[in-house]
Formats: sequence, structure tokens, C-alpha cells
Amino acid sequence: MNSRAIWLSGLLLTTVWFWAGCTEDDSFNDPNQAIQTNQNNNFPTNQAPASLAGRTYTFTVTGNVNFPEPFNSGYTIDFISETSYVLHPSGQNNQKTPDRQGNYAYDAANGIVHFAETSPDSARVFEAVLTFISPTTGTAHLTGRDAESQDAVFLQTAP
Repeated sequence: MNSRAIWLSGLLLTTVWFWAGCTEDDSFNDPNQAIQTNQNNNFPTNQAPASLAGRTYTFTVTGNVNFPEPFNSGYTIDFISETSYVLHPSGQNNQKTPDRQGNYAYDAANGIVHFAETSPDSARVFEAVLTFISPTTGTAHLTGRDAESQDAVFLQTAP
């Protein structure tokens, strides 16, 4: 090899070593450090909040398989307390649709919300799996007891 090829090989190896090398702050490459940072901000690794109470989310339906009204287009859910909610449907074709109220249980570790409506249909139960992409946005997959399902995107609109 000539001296030019040796010099270029050395430069290439130095560049590769520089870009792949270590930093002075080892936590930069430590995934456990990132998890701890998220937990210190009260968000598990999927960015889900520890509680939904006091928050409002607006859902936009992206896919629907036999999910009944009022879930066909979009809706807003106010999580009033740790156990109660009010769902405000977006009426289709300028139709007024009554609000729906009920109770819920939230499993933050898995992003699962179990809903049990109390009014106007006390027999309606459904489940949502929330995947938070950020602390205030994400996707949802809802399922009902009769094999109906729905996909939606959501955005926290309050507080």
C-alpha cells in the first residue's frame, strides 16, 4: 500500500471510532436512564399518565368495525374523577346525540381503560387500549363485548 492509502485508511478508522465511540456521559446510551427520566416525570415508558382524572381527550375515529353510535365519527371524553367519565359524542349529519356517563378503571402500566356506561345505556361496556406517543397524544384501540372494534387517534384537550 502506498502512503496515501494508509493515511486514508487511518482517517476512515478515526472517523468511525469518533462516531461510534463513547461519550463522557455514559447515561446518554443507557436505556435505563431514559426510563427513569420518564418515571420522574410521572410517565411510564409508553408516556401514559399515571392518572386520567381531570383530563379531557378528543378522539378522532380512523377505523370502525360494527362499533355502535355514538362512536362512529369522533367524541370527547372528560375523565371527571379517578372512576367516572362523561363521553360527549360528535353527532353525525348535525344530529344531537346525548352525552354518555359511566365509570371506568384505568391500568396505567398497560394503558387499558375499562368503561361501564351508566347512562343512557347501563348495559354498554367496552375497553380501550391507549398507546401514548407523547404525554398528550396517541392512538386507541377500542373493543366491545360483541366483537366490535374501533381505532382512533386522540389528543389531550384539557387541562
